[in-house]
Amino acid sequence: KKGIVPLVEAAARLNRSYAGRFKLIVVGGLPYPSLARRIAKLGISEAIIFAGPSREPEDYYANCDVFVLPTYYDACSLVVFEAMACGLPPITSAFNGAAGVLTQGKDGYIVSHPPDPIELAQRMEALMAEPARQTMGREAVRTSRRYTIENNHRQMMDVFEAAAAGNF
Repeated sequence: KKGIVPLVEAAARLNRSYAGRFKLIVVGGLPYPSLARRIAKLGISEAIIFAGPSREPEDYYANCDVFVLPTYYDACSLVVFEAMACGLPPITSAFNGAAGVLTQGKDGYIVSHPPDPIELAQRMEALMAEPARQTMGREAVRTSRRYTIENNHRQMMDVFEAAAAGNF
């Protein structure tokens, strides 16, 4: 569901040009047998680290340059907002509700659905350049500041009050 297969395929494409210059850190699950075989066949075992589940994702955000979640479906993934707040430019799919807050190429990238490994690799490659990555990371932080818990609470209360007053 989270798009690990197209992400691995994209990493294999990047590895052709950037071998030894990037790592893919996967936080959450561990590779299932067929995925592990695919990674080995692509020859990118050295480029991918499966960190397993974590209760402290901020440690990973602090040690990464880009956040990639090519999900097949997410109503609105909180991790995209967390990564943006940490200055990471996100890459996610059009079927992630969080894509609705991104401005393509300004504060993140939105890839097609289903996630295409070629397009995903192109977006990842665009962020291999430090100036582009830093600029987009700063914009991601700015965008994330509009989506705080406080703002969300206030907007929800506005909706509830309007509904209670019959203003719908």
